[in-house]
Amino acid sequence: MKVVFVRHGHSDHNKVMRLNENNDPPSHLTDKGIEQAKEASKELSERKFDAAYCSELVRTQQTAKILLQGKKTKLVIDPRLNEFQTGMHGKLVLQYYMWLLMKWNKLKAKYKDHESVLESGDRVWSFIEEMRQRHANDTILVVAHVHTFQAIVYRHKKIHPYRAMSTHIGNCEVVEIDL
Repeated sequence: MKVVFVRHGHSDHNKVMRLNENNDPPSHLTDKGIEQAKEASKELSERKFDAAYCSELVRTQQTAKILLQGKKTKLVIDPRLNEFQTGMHGKLVLQYYMWLLMKWNKLKAKYKDHESVLESGDRVWSFIEEMRQRHANDTILVVAHVHTFQAIVYRHKKIHPYRAMSTHIGNCEVVEIDL
């Protein structure tokens, strides 16, 4: 299976560097994010996708719809692709990292019983395992979040999650992964 992974375009919450883990309130693409998605769409214009998936968050759906314009591929929303559920929705990204810095086991740390890094990775990987069975010889488009990408990278490449956490993917960056 070939996964064409695209991180969502620049969003309202990216602009103010706040965590946005759900659609309350939704984080929409900014004008910059729309332009990024249009550029990525040009890059993918010749690609055929057997399936397309995104998270429940508005910014991934907006990005995916731009990427799929003119294609017959149906978009499927899968909650396993949702943003990492840190429990700090709406707070500054820096606040989460400061909190995490103080934890002994950063991979298992949970803020107010929300997801740990490892639990989030397990959620994302359950999606990948199902897709491997469903789309063994296909090319699929996945539009999601930076942590979703990191979770796929550390599981697929069998590297330590700390190394994957430093792996960055820019807004609307396109990365192909053979799984």
